[in-house]
Amino acid sequence: MGRDLNMATFIGRLTRDPETKYTQSGKCLCNMTIAIGCDYYNSEKQKVEETTFADITIWGKQAENCSKYLRKGSQVCVNGRLKTERWVDNTTQKNRSKLAIAADNIQFLEKISAADVYNNNDQQDSDGEDWGNMPY
Repeated sequence: MGRDLNMATFIGRLTRDPETKYTQSGKCLCNMTIAIGCDYYNSEKQKVEETTFADITIWGKQAENCSKYLRKGSQVCVNGRLKTERWVDNTTQKNRSKLAIAADNIQFLEKISAADVYNNNDQQDSDGEDWGNMPY
């Protein structure tokens, strides 16, 4: 029997600014949450708007770029795999778990303005153009 496939792609908007941490070895880790909207019609033919929130973790250079260029409300496309995070609740001492996304790639879906770049103490391209999606 073949291997299972754990691959997910989501498009959504950040619910808050990305949070960045560095390991002792200097590797960057970025955590963020996206809101993913979905509309459908129920059995009474009424439109239902549903929002799902997904926690995202990404590492390395892409994590640094996310922290540098993304803000609350930024739209992104996330490719990665689902993972289960487990912990013991400090208050109830019960086992808890949730599904999260370990991202392999995050693509910025909105153009980054020169003002945003300057606000992050970066420089504009020599031709003065906005940067758009940053290469990883």
